[in-house]
Amino acid sequence: PKIKTHTLTLLTGAIKNLFGIIPGFYKSIIHKYATRSEELSEFLVDLYQLIPPAFTIADAVVIMEGEGPSGGRPKDLGIILAGSNAVELDACAAFLLGYDPGEIPTLTIAESRGLGNIKTDQLLKRHPQLIRYRGDFKLPRFSLTCQLMEQAAFLGGGVIKPKVTRDKCQICQFCIESCPVNAITRKKDKIEFDYDACIRCLCCQELCPHQAIYLQRSLLARGISFSYGIYTKVRKVI
Repeated sequence: PKIKTHTLTLLTGAIKNLFGIIPGFYKSIIHKYATRSEELSEFLVDLYQLIPPAFTIADAVVIMEGEGPSGGRPKDLGIILAGSNAVELDACAAFLLGYDPGEIPTLTIAESRGLGNIKTDQLLKRHPQLIRYRGDFKLPRFSLTCQLMEQAAFLGGGVIKPKVTRDKCQICQFCIESCPVNAITRKKDKIEFDYDACIRCLCCQELCPHQAIYLQRSLLARGISFSYGIYTKVRKVI
């Protein structure tokens, strides 16, 4: 795996890497039924329990910060992570990016099943060098927005909407093929979204090869993102 931030699951690392086992567009089917980050994380941990890797080598030489796993920004970290327990490896990666590992849904689920240790104090006792490499990385601003969407269904689709940047879009139609609910169509020379059908799984944004899809935030979502930004800065100071 390549260590990245992730808009929906917050971190993509050793556990999320196993999603690659699912062939082709069956991944979209999983997204159709696991629309919430908690549901997708449950599935990923199920997969990890079924097919645990014997050993994982994770590339953190250049990581991605911000709106990963495809719309963020590369940033140097300069290390390789390796280990036989993918849960602990991901907990170390989360700490390096600036998370508390307990914030990552896959890790809290895995810990509750007895699959690995994610407690920061214990991780630092075993791997004190983590402190040296922990960086000031930008975390996904939509993470709290997605959690709010899950907790408050009455907000519906008004919080975030996928939109197309016209000058970047190559009309390759990969977003259309990737959408698990057929909410994207091509009309003449542009891509259009059916927001009533859209489940906000963010597959289109994640998979667009030209990074032409962005997430438009409502006023409420912008307020949440601003508050979350202040929270993360205060937390780092503390």
